[in-house]
Amino acid sequence: MPNAATVHMVLDAWRLLATTTTTATIHPTNEQPDDGMTADTAAERAHELLQFIMDRNNTNDVATNNNNTNNNNDNDNNDNEIISNKQPQQLQPTARRKMMIPLDIKAYTLVIDALSKCGEAEKAEGILTDMLESGMTPDAICWNATIHAWSRWPRKQKQQQQQQQHDNANDIDPGLQAAQRAQELLDLMLLDDPMQNHLAARPTVATFNAVIDCYSKSGIPNAGYLAEDVVRRMKEWSKQQQHQQQHQMTGGGNDHDPSFVTTLLEPNTITLTSLMDCWSRSTGEYGEAAAERAEAILQHMQEIHMWLPMPSAST
Repeated sequence: MPNAATVHMVLDAWRLLATTTTTATIHPTNEQPDDGMTADTAAERAHELLQFIMDRNNTNDVATNNNNTNNNNDNDNNDNEIISNKQPQQLQPTARRKMMIPLDIKAYTLVIDALSKCGEAEKAEGILTDMLESGMTPDAICWNATIHAWSRWPRKQKQQQQQQQHDNANDIDPGLQAAQRAQELLDLMLLDDPMQNHLAARPTVATFNAVIDCYSKSGIPNAGYLAEDVVRRMKEWSKQQQHQQQHQMTGGGNDHDPSFVTTLLEPNTITLTSLMDCWSRSTGEYGEAAAERAEAILQHMQEIHMWLPMPSAST
């Protein structure tokens, strides 16, 4: 039976293939071989493989449970039947368990990331939902990959509509749908209370950046304002979490892990660059403030030394 490392390597191979074929589609070169492989094909293959393993494990688990039920029913048999049948029947569940192919958070995340590369947001979120329903606790990397999938979803939807010559005049804008769903996923993470559950995934700066990236690619006229609100929420949530944790530590919570104290989240270069991108895409009445806001963000980056102008040739 393949172990977890083997599963990781196979899934990662398909993920990397999805990444390289996506890059080749965006930046084609004459050296790129035309073997019929696309990012969609690679990501779908990873998804199919994961689903196959999940179905196989579920089948084995059902067989094990049924076998245990049969063992319990055999307790009503006479002593001779128990002596002759007990040993092989007890070995079957163990054999079944050995047939289970291990799936951990990393395996699921690899598939989600592969689907994310080609904008398969619904499938990526479906895997996230399967993890939650099975009792697993996806980490922040897993959540971030799912949110990133929504940032690439609008482009895929528009391509499909063009290929099908679909009249989308009455449809909800894909960019708006994606941004709303990314925001909803972030809200789910913010609702979780890490003070009560230390296994819960806490959003990181990369999580908030992923949501801002969704807004920058959404085409929403007020994307700049909405993205800045994400940054505001990041700061407020971070301060609130740190305050609650420090309060518990000073309040005599002996069972609290000091290493769990939240570090204040601050915008990084990616955050501010994405914010400028959001403002550069703002239109209509919201576009009037775009230049002023972008200039203020750029000045802030210079002040905190995140970005410095390139030296002149004479220096």
